[in-house]
Amino acid sequence: MGDGCRRKQDRTSIMQNRTNTWFLIGAAYWLLMSHIVAVSAAEGSSGFLIGQAISGGWYDTAQDGAGLTLEILDDDRAVVIWYTYDTNGNQVWILGVGMLDGDRIVIEEARITSGGIFGMDFNPGAIQRNIWGRLELIFSDCNNATLIYDGPPAFGNGTQQLQRLTTIRTLACDGKRQVRLGFTPFPAEPPGPNGEMLLSTYAKISANADIIAHHLDDGIPWPEAASGMSVEGYPGGLQADWNFRRALTPASHKVYVAITPISLARNSLAPYRGEQPDTPLDALGEPWVSARFNDQMVKQAFLNHTINAVEFFRPDYLAIGIEVNLFRQLAVSALWPDYLELHRQTYQALKERYPSLPVFVTMTANELLEGFTAADATVQAQVLADMQDFTDIIGISWYPFLSNFGTGELPADTYQRIDALTDKPIAIAETGYPAQFQRLEVADGVIVDLNGTLEKQDAFMRDLLAAADARNFRFVIQFVARDYDALCDALQCSDFSRIWQDTGLWDQDDAARPALIQWRNLLQRPLAH
Repeated sequence: MGDGCRRKQDRTSIMQNRTNTWFLIGAAYWLLMSHIVAVSAAEGSSGFLIGQAISGGWYDTAQDGAGLTLEILDDDRAVVIWYTYDTNGNQVWILGVGMLDGDRIVIEEARITSGGIFGMDFNPGAIQRNIWGRLELIFSDCNNATLIYDGPPAFGNGTQQLQRLTTIRTLACDGKRQVRLGFTPFPAEPPGPNGEMLLSTYAKISANADIIAHHLDDGIPWPEAASGMSVEGYPGGLQADWNFRRALTPASHKVYVAITPISLARNSLAPYRGEQPDTPLDALGEPWVSARFNDQMVKQAFLNHTINAVEFFRPDYLAIGIEVNLFRQLAVSALWPDYLELHRQTYQALKERYPSLPVFVTMTANELLEGFTAADATVQAQVLADMQDFTDIIGISWYPFLSNFGTGELPADTYQRIDALTDKPIAIAETGYPAQFQRLEVADGVIVDLNGTLEKQDAFMRDLLAAADARNFRFVIQFVARDYDALCDALQCSDFSRIWQDTGLWDQDDAARPALIQWRNLLQRPLAH
């Protein structure tokens, strides 16, 4: 069974498989002790991503008196109007609408109009819009482009070298990017005696990113935090993990830390983070076994823990809830008010203590976008409303291959719809896309075909980065840097844990994938701010 089966699957049963399978991976990670790695800067590749700032007038200096007007729209489309002449010297307008495609705009069916007449005798019904041919614009930078045309026999085909003629006020096209790019240090292989694999991952982050994400989704040290302990009083396994992360975090990078009081299955209170991650609350006994989100001890523990995380990592961005809308979708609805009380009090206390630190929650785009899953649109809209005044950013968890669309083509307005979800700033808090085929039994009797290819991953990354940069998203976090086949083979992961296995920008043999070129093309541009 393929993507069609996955569209019908029970998402609840799949999500609840997270905890046990990711426990093994988390356990392998925390065993490492602190090491320092020397890193070097990566050589950037040249490239250009089209943004709204290239809107304006363009012309070929060898054909002064003709030219074209270009307008980039909010939905990642472009309107092109070419003002030129036919072989008899008559003025001609050739126009069309095309989608943005990295550094180019392709219009497969440009049209030419006729039948109009000036003034009061103008008759819209007389206008004819006939297909003229194909146009393609390829931009090398903000001021230079190549026009490739293929028209009817009277026009033929050819190219023109275009230069910018006019610019739009307030739209500066200086080649700078708006968005930061980063990874989590998720390991690709079991740790060696000296932590070689994680050192390699951190080296990739240093050379291929300018933000690092510490995604601490493995439980909370509840009793220690509740008693007011600092990190030095936390269990040794947690301390080793945090010390390792901090020691290898590149000094030049921004830091994003994500913690959550919600379990990895997104349906209950987070487990205990003791010597090992994701330890069941049963190990603590009462009162923690029966604790509720809005119990005073839980609220105090979570606030103390977030403060400890801020003081330890000194993050530039802090998420205090991960995929909270999925929790609302999967958990008993009665738990949501309790969680909301915890979140709001924590948010307010943190903003009072750290007023300049962006504090926010993340949400799954698949549930927020109507039609991507069977999630109740009314419920999802209410989650956004509930969070509106208690989050500085909307962090988006973005894995479209787990939606009804699978690895098929997404609606053309997908990123426009994501941008329209909120008037808050947006960040892609985690993302990834499979680059090869897998057949997985993700739950009992539920078989899923992930029809990933290099080409599909490349196209996903191109579209995501173009949209994120054009729409001023704060950052994009690619969750898995390198495929983790070796890690799962060693730990005997379940098929569910392999869903994200082949989403790396490097494959299991550490070979760079084409999508990494898209990533580096944007990264090599200087930041606008």
